[in-house]
Amino acid sequence: EEEEEEEVAPKSKKNKAHQKQPLPVKLPDFKKQAPSAAKSEKAMRATASAPGVDKVDTVKMSSIMMDRKKKKMYEGLVKRADMKRQRIETLQKKAKAFKK
Repeated sequence: EEEEEEEVAPKSKKNKAHQKQPLPVKLPDFKKQAPSAAKSEKAMRATASAPGVDKVDTVKMSSIMMDRKKKKMYEGLVKRADMKRQRIETLQKKAKAFKK
């Protein structure tokens, strides 16, 4: 019976190691974020133009700009994927027509 227990132990270790694997990266839902980001950017612009502005404000501003850049990249990826899907669909249609 003791031997059986020893065999079970490594399996449980394996499972734990498997659980520790990082989850696939989730892209934030930019559509939900966009309006609030725009509002905060307006606020940031107002404070940035005001005299005696802290450096923190400019850091926030740059993070907003980065978010914008990421959003554009994300939209570009979606667009490209969509174009690819359309191309594949048209090729499949042509292939079907050719087979007939």
